[in-house]
Amino acid sequence: MSLTLRQIVRRLNAHHARTSAGFYGDGQLPGRWFRARLVRGTTLEVHDWITWVAVPNSTCFRDHNGRQFLTVIYPPSDTPTAGMPAR
Repeated sequence: MSLTLRQIVRRLNAHHARTSAGFYGDGQLPGRWFRARLVRGTTLEVHDWITWVAVPNSTCFRDHNGRQFLTVIYPPSDTPTAGMPAR
């Protein structure tokens, strides 16, 4: 069973709250991220304390030890264009 986008947002934010270390994207979305939000119910965005960025489909997030803890899978009709900046 895959997670809903709302559950993904909650899980990413809970991970940061629990570890105070943020979370790290893979090659599709490199960098360290600290917050997540859902925009218009269809687009997941993450924040690096400067900019909100849309998360591409199939992005894997890892903890500060490099362990994968979440992969973002959009429902087929909600997949945003990779690399599109947040509005």
